[in-house]
Amino acid sequence: EISLGLVGSEMCIRDRSRWKGSLVRASPEADSRSRTVEVFVEVKNSVDAAPLLPGTFVYSQIEGRVYTNQMLIPREAVVDGAVYVVDDSHIARRRKVQIGRRFQSLVIVTEGVQEGDRLVLTNLDIVQDGKEVVIQSTSNSAKELAAIRAPLIRLLSTEL
Repeated sequence: EISLGLVGSEMCIRDRSRWKGSLVRASPEADSRSRTVEVFVEVKNSVDAAPLLPGTFVYSQIEGRVYTNQMLIPREAVVDGAVYVVDDSHIARRRKVQIGRRFQSLVIVTEGVQEGDRLVLTNLDIVQDGKEVVIQSTSNSAKELAAIRAPLIRLLSTEL
């Protein structure tokens, strides 16, 4: 089942003309082949130059929620509600986190991670709390987001 959470959102619809509308409802299922969802939009034709006719094929853009000042981390860094943070002595420390919104391969952490924390992202099955780890490579959120091709996410901080 699909929950867009965008009902009532403003939309920009275009063909040869432009119309503004509001998302009224979305189909409860996506087409598995095209990976699309049918949505129903209400357009007030009385305020636009040319009316939008029912059934017209158009391109549209839905403005979604904008999250500000959020900590975004890779989903695989969270194991059983916790992450491993590496301190300055290269010791892994297990820290409980609160997860907010979940995206495909990312999560918003609302508690438990601070800007500048170094998270363990690999070999999580063998990492132990209080044990030393060897850092083989480092990355930041800009590189991680580029690696998963997430162009619609705007970075607020580049440290991961």
